[in-house]
Amino acid sequence: MEIRKHLFSLVIATLLLSNILLTGVSIANQASIVDNQALIAGHVDSLTEYISNMGEEYYTETGQTGEFSFNFHVEAIHRDPDGVMLSYSEHAGVLTTIGKNWIEDQLGDSPNATSVAQYISLSNNAGAPSAAWTVIPEEIAANNLTRRQGAYASTGDGVWTVTEIFTFSGTQSAQLVGVNWDGVGSDNCLLFSDQMTAVSGESGDTLTITATVTVT
Repeated sequence: MEIRKHLFSLVIATLLLSNILLTGVSIANQASIVDNQALIAGHVDSLTEYISNMGEEYYTETGQTGEFSFNFHVEAIHRDPDGVMLSYSEHAGVLTTIGKNWIEDQLGDSPNATSVAQYISLSNNAGAPSAAWTVIPEEIAANNLTRRQGAYASTGDGVWTVTEIFTFSGTQSAQLVGVNWDGVGSDNCLLFSDQMTAVSGESGDTLTITATVTVT
C-alpha cells in the first residue's frame, strides 16, 4: 500500500513538473512570437516609408499636372490632274532645337504675333530629319513648290493643322517637308521637319501637305 502511495505521488509530481516545463516553453515561444511580430511590423513601416519616398522622387509620370508635350505629324497626298490619289504617307516629325527656343519665346518671353508656324517647305533631300537643322537642306524653289503659307485650322483643344495644296508646274521630285515660322528664303525658322513617301510629280499634279500639331 505504501509503495502505491509513493508511486502515485511520483506520478503527480512528474505531471506537475511537466506542466511547469511546458508552460515555460509556451511562455518562451509566445515571447519569441511577440518579438518577431514587432520585428515584422518594423520592416513593414520601413518598407512603406521607402515606397512612399520612391513615389515622390521617381514616379512622376508624363501627363501629370504641370507637364505637357508637343507632337508633330505630316500627312502628304499626291494626286494626278484628275484627282486620283497616287500616294499617301503620314509620319511623326522631328522638333528642331531652334524650334524649342522659338516655342519658349512665344509662350514665355517675347511673343511675336506676326511669327506663325504656318509656312510649308519642300525638298527632295533624302536625309533623315535632324533636330540640329535650321532649314531643310536643298529646299525646292521651282515648279511651283516654293515655300508658302498654309491655311490654319483648329481641330480640337490644343490641336491644329496647317494645310497647303501645291500644284506642280513641271516635273519635280520631293520627299522632305519642313514647317517654318517665316516665309521664302528665311533661315533659322524651322520648327520641325518630316520625311514623306517620295513623289515624282508632273505638271498639273497636286501635293497636299497637312501638318498637325497636338499639345497634350
